[in-house]
Amino acid sequence: MSFAAVHDAADAGDWAGYVNAQGGPFVRRDDLQVRTLYEPRTELNQYGEETVCIKGVYDSSIGAGSPILTRLTQWKIVPKRAVDLAVDLQDGKAVPRSSVNNCTGSEGDLPELDLSKPLSRRERRELTKRLRKPKPPKRPKFIHGTDEQTTPIAKLSTRSI
Repeated sequence: MSFAAVHDAADAGDWAGYVNAQGGPFVRRDDLQVRTLYEPRTELNQYGEETVCIKGVYDSSIGAGSPILTRLTQWKIVPKRAVDLAVDLQDGKAVPRSSVNNCTGSEGDLPELDLSKPLSRRERRELTKRLRKPKPPKRPKFIHGTDEQTTPIAKLSTRSI
């Protein structure tokens, strides 16, 4: 078989033709018609070891001296750069766990104002808005076991389902 037969079968997606062109299903790896060309990398890995990378393929009947190079570009994985926001989020609401921040905050989350220094215009506006805001009506506390509560509960529990 020839290199062209292996290439044509691989290019056409003909697995049976490719295996037969390589020498058949029981051929030893050392006897494959077309083999992978490995070359050592110039830089060492993180452990100081020399590594090899795939550069292409070659016809074993001709030898590795005339390869067909398939890996012409070398890629490198680099970490993503952090986006620098020109905003100070220190006094803002909680950082969301998802793309939607459902934390509406509460009255206790209001920032403390330092009244020993003059307030900025924005701080004065926020303070005025907080002072003018009507207070929510107080709800009666829930007391478990009052007559108003036990009578309807008893009616519900005695119903047949």
